Amino acid sequence: MDIRVLTEQTLGFTFPCPIQEVKAEGLYVKYENGQAEVGGSTIPALARAYMLLAKELSSGKTSFTITQTASFQECGIMLDVSFGCVLKVESVKKYLNFMALHGMNLMMLYTEDLYEVEGYPHFGYQRGRYSVEDLRSIDAYAAELGIELVPCIQTFGHLGKFLRYAVHSNIAENATVLLPGEEETYKFIEACIRTCRSAFRSHRIHIGCDETRGIGFGKSYARDGYRDPFVVFNEHLTRVVDICKQYDF
Repeated sequence: MDIRVLTEQTLGFTFPCPIQEVKAEGLYVKYENGQAEVGGSTIPALARAYMLLAKELSSGKTSFTITQTASFQECGIMLDVSFGCVLKVESVKKYLNFMALHGMNLMMLYTEDLYEVEGYPHFGYQRGRYSVEDLRSIDAYAAELGIELVPCIQTFGHLGKFLRYAVHSNIAENATVLLPGEEETYKFIEACIRTCRSAFRSHRIHIGCDETRGIGFGKSYARDGYRDPFVVFNEHLTRVVDICKQYDF
């Protein structure tokens, strides 16, 4: 990855001077006598150095030195593609460009049913879901920029657009929540996590379990009678964590 070219293309700015890349701890920028030096201990740090050089030059400064040290080992964003129009792969990569230029090194890609899962054709049906190859392309591009791409999925609630299809009523606690304690539920979750393992190189995964309203009072109540929802939730979470460990997450 040519960071100088990336910076010029992303910012629409052409550097008017020769630039030498040097070794540096953290981030280093120097401009003097019409020549520049930039350095960074990571790819995002180097990209940020180029961005700061462009910023200062565009403001008309003729001599300056900048040094910065990151306050956090990881800094980034969660990019939610599950509402409204799904971002095209090229748009996610553009986001990654701007992240690198700001020195960020972590993106959590939040998808509810917006990725393909083998064996579940209704998952993301007509919703603009990403194929496995799409995800691999984004992941590879992020890696080139020194950015860790972390899959951020849902494994309990937030799945109403998938569960609205009657064919999946056997794994639905209610309209938006998966049915805990049902083996077919965990087969589905395993398929989702298997997809993530095949598409992402990160060993971290975000297993959303929020907004699980009504757990223990839907189909599981008809099946088991009353059970403490806290117990039901933790039993489900344990099963999901075990699946994650099975796939090296």
